Amino acid sequence: QCKKQTIVATSTTEAEYVAAASFCGQVLWIQNQLLDYGYNFMNT
Repeated sequence: QCKKQTIVATSTTEAEYVAAASFCGQVLWIQNQLLDYGYNFMNT
C-alpha cells in the first residue's frame, strides 16, 4: 500500500509540474504575442 501511495504522490506532483510548465509557457507565449503586436502597432 505504501508503494502505491508513493506512485500516486509522484504522478500528482508530476501532473502539477506539467500543468505549471504549460501555464508558464502559455503566459510567455501571450507576452511575446502582445510585445510583437505592440511593437508593430507603435511602428505604424
